[in-house]
Amino acid sequence: MRLTQVTLPSAAAASLEGYISGPMTKRMFRQATMSHLFSKPSYLIGRLAPRPQPGLTPESTQVLGQLLTENHERFHCFTKQTFHNHTAHAILAKYWLGAKPDVLKEAFAHDESSQQANYASPTEVNEKTVYDHLGVAKYYDAYFNFFSAKIKERGIQATVEEYIFSRKSNFEDCFILSSTSVMALNLDFLELLLKALRKHTSIPGRQDPSEGVHVLTILSRIIKDTRWDSKDGLSDADGTITSNFRTIVERYGKDVYEYSNTWKIDLSKEGEIEKKLEELAFLVITIYAVAGYQNQELFTADFALVHLVTSSLFLSSIVEGLKPSSQELLLRGQLSNILAWYISRGRPIPDIQRFYSWSSSSNSSSSSPNEWHTILSSAIEDSDDHLCKTQRALAHYATVFGAREKTSFVDTELEGAELLDGTLFLRAAKLTEERRRIGREKGGFGGRASIWAFNGFIRDVEANSQNSKL
Repeated sequence: MRLTQVTLPSAAAASLEGYISGPMTKRMFRQATMSHLFSKPSYLIGRLAPRPQPGLTPESTQVLGQLLTENHERFHCFTKQTFHNHTAHAILAKYWLGAKPDVLKEAFAHDESSQQANYASPTEVNEKTVYDHLGVAKYYDAYFNFFSAKIKERGIQATVEEYIFSRKSNFEDCFILSSTSVMALNLDFLELLLKALRKHTSIPGRQDPSEGVHVLTILSRIIKDTRWDSKDGLSDADGTITSNFRTIVERYGKDVYEYSNTWKIDLSKEGEIEKKLEELAFLVITIYAVAGYQNQELFTADFALVHLVTSSLFLSSIVEGLKPSSQELLLRGQLSNILAWYISRGRPIPDIQRFYSWSSSSNSSSSSPNEWHTILSSAIEDSDDHLCKTQRALAHYATVFGAREKTSFVDTELEGAELLDGTLFLRAAKLTEERRRIGREKGGFGGRASIWAFNGFIRDVEANSQNSKL
């Protein structure tokens, strides 16, 4: 399984060649690449790669391409509120779940008023300036032009290897968390991590030579680590999600990486990538769902932690197209991101025994013989794009790991891990759907129309640290 190399239609390729070798306006370049960028979508075939659900039609595929093209031509990648443009996320997630064309159009229209009109960058990005403007909104257009040309010239795999995973793309003699962009809410987090780790030390790119530990054991050790028993520097005030993450990275980036470095990845072993992807899947769902179920009356669907779930879905597609050293760097970098985000949200303790006691994996409350049908239909119809992405990820994991029996993780140090099984994903999806239902009935939570929780678990940091020692 490998990432497919970009092959442009002949007319577009000829125009793009003009951009590379001679004068060409940005508008001409965009027109030349539209037919390729938003042609019929494809997907990788593999046990862990996300697959489409029934419902795709020629009409829905045509509408998807039209909407993606319009979104790209009209709108910037940052909204008026400086958030990322989520339109492509929403319509792609709904499309792969089998949504009808009208549903795709409604999802596009829902976000339209918040979008910022696209505009040209003040200058172009070239080989000398490619790392100078990461995370700066006004250079989006320039980065798009630069990397589109690179992909045409060298292909996706070679471009990703050079500009994300190579030594020159990080810093001299140190491999570091290049894969941050997979999880981070903005590319400037990549610069943040690099600066923090330069400040502390130089960290070699290879793992601890020991046998390594399971990610659930690493989670258990972080829960018990007294370095984060105080919430000093962290806040549960509105709008502090990213600032808390910055605080953890700047103060403890080295410590977080040392934890991730105890996770052994031996790519000489057959099936090692699948094994490690499964570990990460169970880790992120445990953090999001189990740790989020602190109150039996209402599940806390944390907005930051749910991104650990949605971003993890695409690891299998990305990792297969990389060379071994980059595969390891991506997986370890993603683990570092997961741990940093978890700490920044207050390290909520995952009480697995309580979670399995409170939650349900039966269909008793649903009229459908398969509860996933109801859950996914609800996600497609809802206007929240994060909900659709979340339930799609959980459904995918239920498909590939749903038969996993209890005791699969009995050898880890995380208390109650022996109870984890393949029903974890349905339980998490049901809790998410129930929160959606209550939120829609109430008009949202905490003064927001959103169904998500934004304050994290910061106020419980001291209590969590005490409970972890009991």
